[in-house]
Amino acid sequence: MNDTNTRPPVAGVRSIRTLFIGAMLLLAALLSAPLLYSATTLMDQLVERYAMELLHGELQARLAPVDRQYQTLYRVGLEDSQEHRQEILRTALASFASFRYKRTGRLFVVHREGRPLLPAGIPAKDSPAFPAFFAKLQAGDSPIEYRAADRTMRAVFRYYEPWQSFVGLSMDKEELFFHHGIFARINLAILLAGLAIAGVFTWLLQRYIILPLIGLAHFVGAVERGERPSPPAGVFLLELGRLRDGVLQMVQALQAKMAESRRQLEQIREREEELSQTLDQLQEREERYRTVFNAPSDAIFLHDPKSGAIVEANRGAERMYGYSGADLRTKQIGDLSLGNAPYGQEEAVAHVRRALEKGGDRFEWYARRAEGSLFWVEVALHAVSFGGQRYILGVVRDIDARKRAEMALAKEKEQLAITLRSIGDGVITTDDRGLVVIMNPVAEALTGWRENEALGRPLTEVFTIVHETTGAPIEDPAAKVLRTGRLVELGNHVILVSRQGDRRAIADSAAPIHDPQQRLAGVVLVFRDMTEKYRTERELRKIQKLESIGVLAGGIAHDFNNILTTILGNVSLALAHLEQPGRHGAQDELPLLLKQAERATEQASKLARQLLTFAKGGDPVLQTASIADIITEATGFVLRGSSVRCEFDFAADLWPVRVDPGQISQVIQNIVLNARQVMSEGGAIAISAANHLEPPAGGEAGREEQDEKRWVRIAISDTGPGMPADVLDKIFDPYFTQREGGTGLGLAICHSIVTRHDGRLTVVSEPGQGSTFTILLPASPEDTRTTADEDEGAAAGRPLRVLVMDDDPMIRQLACRMLEFLGHRATAVADGEAAIAAYQEALANDSPFEVVIMDLTIVGGMGGIEAAAALRRLAPSAKLVVASGYANDPVLAEHQRYGFCAAMAKPYTTQALRRLLAQLCG
Repeated sequence: MNDTNTRPPVAGVRSIRTLFIGAMLLLAALLSAPLLYSATTLMDQLVERYAMELLHGELQARLAPVDRQYQTLYRVGLEDSQEHRQEILRTALASFASFRYKRTGRLFVVHREGRPLLPAGIPAKDSPAFPAFFAKLQAGDSPIEYRAADRTMRAVFRYYEPWQSFVGLSMDKEELFFHHGIFARINLAILLAGLAIAGVFTWLLQRYIILPLIGLAHFVGAVERGERPSPPAGVFLLELGRLRDGVLQMVQALQAKMAESRRQLEQIREREEELSQTLDQLQEREERYRTVFNAPSDAIFLHDPKSGAIVEANRGAERMYGYSGADLRTKQIGDLSLGNAPYGQEEAVAHVRRALEKGGDRFEWYARRAEGSLFWVEVALHAVSFGGQRYILGVVRDIDARKRAEMALAKEKEQLAITLRSIGDGVITTDDRGLVVIMNPVAEALTGWRENEALGRPLTEVFTIVHETTGAPIEDPAAKVLRTGRLVELGNHVILVSRQGDRRAIADSAAPIHDPQQRLAGVVLVFRDMTEKYRTERELRKIQKLESIGVLAGGIAHDFNNILTTILGNVSLALAHLEQPGRHGAQDELPLLLKQAERATEQASKLARQLLTFAKGGDPVLQTASIADIITEATGFVLRGSSVRCEFDFAADLWPVRVDPGQISQVIQNIVLNARQVMSEGGAIAISAANHLEPPAGGEAGREEQDEKRWVRIAISDTGPGMPADVLDKIFDPYFTQREGGTGLGLAICHSIVTRHDGRLTVVSEPGQGSTFTILLPASPEDTRTTADEDEGAAAGRPLRVLVMDDDPMIRQLACRMLEFLGHRATAVADGEAAIAAYQEALANDSPFEVVIMDLTIVGGMGGIEAAAALRRLAPSAKLVVASGYANDPVLAEHQRYGFCAAMAKPYTTQALRRLLAQLCG
C-alpha cells in the first residue's frame, strides 16, 4: 500500500462546514423567532386595543354634547318637538362633517334603514361594498373592518337611539397601526445581530474543533479502506492532541490484524453461499404451505365437485368448524351445512355447478359446527385445476356476528317505525347537518310534507315556525341543538306553518342524538298540535268569567245604584233650582251640584272600564304598563263591598312590565276573589311586588343568552285555611275545585294566562297557614313615564275646524256643543262614508278640517279604522283622533299603528277635549 495525503477533500470540508453553520444559525433562528413572534403579537394586541380605546373615546366625546342637548330638551319638556330634534341633528352632522381625527379619522352616520346621513369614510351607497358594510353595522359587533375608496378601514360605532342611526368613527388601518412596522423592524434588527454573533461563534468552533475532528475521521476512513495514510495535520489542542496520538497507535494495531481478517472473510463468504441455497429451498416449501393452510382466520377447503369429499382444509377451517384436520378430510362439504332448504344439498349442488360453469360464485350460507351449533358464513367458490383434475376451492368467512347485528338492526328499525307511527306527537330526526332523516305520520300531517319528499332537505324548509303575534321567524331548534349540544324547548306563541299554509299552535322540544363515541350525530324534534288546547282554554276563560261576574254582580249593582243616585239627585236638584230662579242661593248651588254629578259620572266611567277589562279574553295584546296600578285597580274592584282588607307593599323602583293589562288584571282578580271566598268571615290579603334578577342557566352560546333575566315578582298571601299537599298538586288542573258550586276553572285560566305571557305562576300553602301565590312576569326595557297633564285651564289656541264622526246623535250633538263652547267650528256626521265625503268637500272648498274625531265602532256602517285609512290617502298629514267607549280596546293603546295621531276614551269632558286640541294644534 502507498502512502496517501490525509487532508480531507475540499468539497467535503465545505459541505460539513456549511451543514454545521447552517444548523447553528437555524438553532439561533428557532430560539429567536418565538420571541420575535410573541413580542410582535403582544405589540399588535396592545396597539389594536389602545387604538380601539382611542377611537371609542373620540366617538363618545363627539356624542357627549349631543346627549346633553337631548337631556336639556327632556328637562324643559320639549322632547317631542321635531323642530328642536331636527336642529340638534343638523348641528351635530355639520360638526361631525368638519371633524378630523389625525389624518384619516372621519365620523359617519347611517340610518337604520340603510340611508347614509353622513357618508364620510364609508363605501358609497350604490357601491357593492355598502351592503356588506351595513350588515356589519346591523350585527352590532364593534369594531369592524371594511374597504372604502381602495383603503382598508377600521371603525368603532354605536346605535344612537335619538337618530335611529349607527354613528361611528373610521380610520385608515395603516395609519391606525403604523407603530407595528417600527416595532417589527427593531425586533428584526435584534434577530440579525444575534444571528451574526452565532455565526462568529460557529466559525471559531469549526476552526479549532470541527476541522481537527474531520481530519481524524478522514484518517480513520483511509485506514478502513486499507490505505496507509499520513498522520493528520493541523492544530490539535488539549484533549484533541491526545485523541490523535491514541488513534495513531490503534491504527498500527489494526493494520497487523487486517491480513488475518481478509482470510477469515473469504471463508465466511463460502459458507454464506451454501446457506443461501438451503434457504431458497426452505422458502419454497414454506410459501406453498402458507398459501394452502395458514390463512389467518378464514376457512379454506379444497373438495371434489363430483363427490363433495373434502380433499384439504387449513387450520382456519379447523378453528371455525371445531374439527381436526384429519376429521375434516373424512367429511363431505354437505356435512358442514344446515342440511335443510334453503341451505341443503340441492342448493349446495347448484352453487357448485355455478362455480364450475362461471369460474366462481359468492353467497351467504347457514353452516353447522362440530357440536351442532349453527352460524352464518359468507362462501366464495372458485374452480381450480391440479394435475389435470378440477377441484372447487372454497373460502369461508364467519359473518355470524355481523349477520345477527343486521337482523337485530332491521328488527329495531321496524319496531321504531311502528312506535313512531303509533304515537300522537310529531317526530322528525335530522343528521348532524340539520337535514331530515325520519318523519312519522303525525309530523307529515302537521307539516304537509311526505317523508319521501322531505328526506335530505334542510329542517327549516320542512319545519317552518314563526311567532304567534309578530309573525317573525323563530330560530331553527335543530340548529340551536347542534350549536350548543343541549336540549332545547321552545316557549309559547309558536306557530307551525305547513306546506299548504295552514297555521297551528305547537309546543315542541329538540334533543341531541349521540353516537357510541358520544359525538353529536343529529337531532330529534318532538312537537304537538296545541291549537285545540289553546282554543279550549279560551272557552274555559269565558265560562269562568260567568262565575266570577255572578259573584261580583251584587257589589257592582250596589255601586252603580249609588253612583246613579248621586247623578240623578244632583241633576234633579239643579233642575229644581232652574225652575225657581228667584229662590235664595240657587245660582250658588248650581255649579256645586253639576260638579258633583260630573264627579259621579267619572266614577261610573271608571267602573265601566274595570268591567270591560274584567270581561276581556283571548290572546294577550301586550303593552308596557305599571304592574302596581293594575294590581291596585283589580284588587279594589274585587274587594268592593267585602269585609276583607288588603295591604300593599310595592318597591319604589319597580320595573314596568309588558303585558295585556286586561288579562293580568283577570289573574289578580281571580286569585284575590278565591282568597275572599275562603275568608268568608273576613281577613287580610297582603300583596307585594318587587324586582327580581335570575342568573343565567349557563351553557348557552351568545352573550345575550348569558345576561341575567329581569322579572317582576308578585306575591299574594292570604290568612285563609290553607291547602294540603294533595290539593296543591291539582290546584291548576281544569275543573278541579273544593268549593261547592265552583267550576274549577279560575286558577287553570290564571296559569294559562301567565304562561302565555312567558311568565310563571306557583303556590305555597299549608293547612292553617294560609296560601301564597307567586307570579313572575318578564320586566320591560321600556319606561311607562308620561308627561304631566296640561293645566285644565290652558288656552285652546286659535279657532279650529273639527269634524266629528259618531253614530250616536246625542254624542254628536254634545261633542259639537263642547267644541263650540271652546271656540271652534264643528261639523258632525254619522259614519265613515259621510266623514270621507265631508272631508273631500272641505278640501275642494280649500277649507280643510284641521282635526277629525272618529268613533271606533259604527253599527251597520264604516268604522273609524277603515275611514282613517281612506282619509290618510286623501291627506297624509291629517290629524285623526280615535274615540271609543271600549277603554281597553287595543286600538286605543296602539293608535299610531292604525293611522291616528291621538286617542280619547269615552266618556270625555270639556277639559279633556281642550287638552287634546291644545296638544295637537297648540
